[in-house]
Amino acid sequence: MKSKPMVFPLDTHGTVYVLEDEQGKSLGTGSRATCYFLLELLTSRSFLLTADSDREATGNNSLPALTNRGNFAGR
Repeated sequence: MKSKPMVFPLDTHGTVYVLEDEQGKSLGTGSRATCYFLLELLTSRSFLLTADSDREATGNNSLPALTNRGNFAGR
């Protein structure tokens, strides 16, 4: 078991990477830059504080980045 989320290559050429959580479950795949960006979001203190406060305010257990709030351009 890992102590923190980590990024690993999925192919021998290093073009596809996977972001895994502490239990080894895949959180997402993509380029190396994409996976490290997601890792930064997950480990960023300000992101975690925002997610916690939003869950308390709305009373649900979903992350703010995964909910549709109707704030998309063109809607």
